[in-house]
Amino acid sequence: RWAGIAQKCVEVVAQTSSGQKEPVKDAGVFGVVTEKATGMSVLGNGQDGKNDAGQFAMIPQVPPGEGTVKFIFVSQQADDCVPTKSKVDGKLVVTTCPVQGSKPLVELKFDKMKAIAYPGGDRYKLYDECEQNEFADGC
Repeated sequence: RWAGIAQKCVEVVAQTSSGQKEPVKDAGVFGVVTEKATGMSVLGNGQDGKNDAGQFAMIPQVPPGEGTVKFIFVSQQADDCVPTKSKVDGKLVVTTCPVQGSKPLVELKFDKMKAIAYPGGDRYKLYDECEQNEFADGC
């Protein structure tokens, strides 16, 4: 019985190979990411797992030649946590499930991975904290 979907932030460390002489900025990450045990897609926009789900992350900069990069994406997985409502001593008690679920991250499989930079791709770059909240500390 599956009760819901858990969302997990996943940081990936990947090896890269670029034929460019200069660093590539704001590259979109594409590919298929599945749960190893079931073959089901963990990407929200690629549930059938048969096709590339479209861009699901960004890499701020890919170094020329061989290198290492990091990127973050949100993985989705089934979770059997069920929110409940009950009365305890005449008071309504609500138990909720955490967004990240109640189970550890499943083992993932990465296929057909590539990073592509498009002219004007910086329009889709990550917001920094001050762009998201101008009242944050240090902004």
